[in-house]
Amino acid sequence: MKKNPTQTEATRETFKSAFWRLYGQKPIDRITVKEITDIAGYNRGTFYVYYKDVYDVLEQIEQEIIDEYYIRSEIIPKMANDTLEWSKDLEVFIQFYDKYESYISVLLGQQGDPSFTHKFKEAIKKRFLESFDHSGHKDEYILEYIASAQVGMISFWFRQGKKIPIGEMISLTKDIMFEGAIKVFIEKDRSRKAF
Repeated sequence: MKKNPTQTEATRETFKSAFWRLYGQKPIDRITVKEITDIAGYNRGTFYVYYKDVYDVLEQIEQEIIDEYYIRSEIIPKMANDTLEWSKDLEVFIQFYDKYESYISVLLGQQGDPSFTHKFKEAIKKRFLESFDHSGHKDEYILEYIASAQVGMISFWFRQGKKIPIGEMISLTKDIMFEGAIKVFIEKDRSRKAF
């Protein structure tokens, strides 16, 4: 008897949701399959149809997020020296982050998964590498800086409750990326003192 794909996906989502409730409260090494199945309302046998273990649930959630980032970034033309294209890319990045905020804020948080931070930054770097022809050792440092800055700024924006509108956030991120953080900081300080 063939499984109903809709039911299969619903069951998988129920397990992911149950896992996530627990993962938001305690470290992964303290989560058991029994706890997940109790919350999900399924037995252990059903759990093992979909996942190898608790870590596999986390791995599949993380992979889904990374895959979605790749899908969303592919709808934008290759980045160029055109600030309009950069703005579109940043907007898609923020929209993606907004959709997965509940997951990403935990995964990038203090009790999150350090390997996810690495995977997420690698996805951002790949996006840049697809747009530019660079392969030098120094480029690796530049890409690490850009990816870390993007992840850090967007994470901070969400933790602060999105205090500034999305358009301002995109503009600020673009200014920092094109002008440099120190230069933007000094110019904003000067403009405040001028008033």
